[in-house]
Amino acid sequence: MLEWLLADPVGLLVQLFFAVTVVMMIRDTQKPPLITSIPTGLALMVLTTSFTAPAVGVASALNGVLWLILAYQRYVQK
Repeated sequence: MLEWLLADPVGLLVQLFFAVTVVMMIRDTQKPPLITSIPTGLALMVLTTSFTAPAVGVASALNGVLWLILAYQRYVQK
């Protein structure tokens, strides 16, 4: 289990940092444009399969979902 988490500690920390920043954007009233939110979310979901460390892939998928939530919030905000 520990090997799964520590296979790429820097990549995991970067993904978790980005997740925290996206959560702050989700909680804020001002949202980024759809033209950036949708491609970013989809790209992160695609990148999930390219990471060799499973924990980084899971964190990337989490970030992709968070970006798509942000895009949905922007869509219903209009």
